[in-house]
Amino acid sequence: MFNNNNNKLVFNKLIEEIQGTFLERVISKYNGDFRSQHFDTKSHLYALLYSNFMNCKSLRELQTQISHNNKLKRIINIPKSPLIHIVECDMKNILNLSNYIDKSCDAFFHFAWAGTESAENRFNMELQTENIKNSLLAVRAAYSLSCKVFIGAGSQAEYGKTEGIISPSTPTNPDSGYGFAKLCTGQMTRVMCQQLGITHIWTRIISTYGIGDNPNTLISVIINDLLKGIKPSLTKCEQVWDYLYAGDAAHAFYRLAEDGHNGSIYVIGSGQTKTLREFAEIIRNEINPSLSLGFGERPYYKDQAMHLEADISTLFNDIGWKPETRFVEGIRKILMEINNHE
Repeated sequence: MFNNNNNKLVFNKLIEEIQGTFLERVISKYNGDFRSQHFDTKSHLYALLYSNFMNCKSLRELQTQISHNNKLKRIINIPKSPLIHIVECDMKNILNLSNYIDKSCDAFFHFAWAGTESAENRFNMELQTENIKNSLLAVRAAYSLSCKVFIGAGSQAEYGKTEGIISPSTPTNPDSGYGFAKLCTGQMTRVMCQQLGITHIWTRIISTYGIGDNPNTLISVIINDLLKGIKPSLTKCEQVWDYLYAGDAAHAFYRLAEDGHNGSIYVIGSGQTKTLREFAEIIRNEINPSLSLGFGERPYYKDQAMHLEADISTLFNDIGWKPETRFVEGIRKILMEINNHE
């Protein structure tokens, strides 16, 4: 059995062997940093290795050891804040939350959803049914924590194929298991919240972007290609679109928890549109105006939506919310974050 000093030596040697271009290629190949923001794949891997070598009994113990070691802080990037308390819990065990949290809570934000790493899962009916069940468990967990409000994250997929301005009253006609499940979850959690005396608020998110976004989104692809000096291969990008910076979306959720109306549905977007061509050109101009964009090199998808725009009037009327981050400012924040991690 190694002592702690030997374990640290083995850990350091192992990190030397696995870090570098090989690990980067594997992460890229398997899309390992999908939707990660700060705690990326390398940090996750290094944290697991260190935790096992040093026999850490909990994430809190691991955080404590990292906080006292500058070298570890450089390679294991676990976000730390006195306002953040991490509780590890699988959705299937969400009812156990009250065993880990020894005080009442004000609000429950339900973002967890299995299968989002693959587009194919949108039609996996068994998986989407499990998401509905787990969401109902989340309401039970919120009740056990004495939460006064439950805020769920729905999707534009609840509307199905639609064009133009989307409001809470726009007819819903989902055409995927994911869309059906989100719609059903919003409806069933609302009824359960009514039964339990919890304020229920449901949101339908249009298109957000920000730091740590899925590398397969249009904005991420354009940014990553241009930073590599590659011309992005695009459609004609004539679609009129609505993009909301993730930080503004987070503020909307926070304000809804404070003052959102019970039983209401809110469409989350910026309420401001441009063509995708204009968005792409803004990104290009921030990186290098001399670079080319491959407009028209790809065909549109079958049944491609050409106009999506959020009606955010209910957000403004009910909670006084409106977006604060212009698209170019959001892109600058993303580029700054990328530069800081190079």
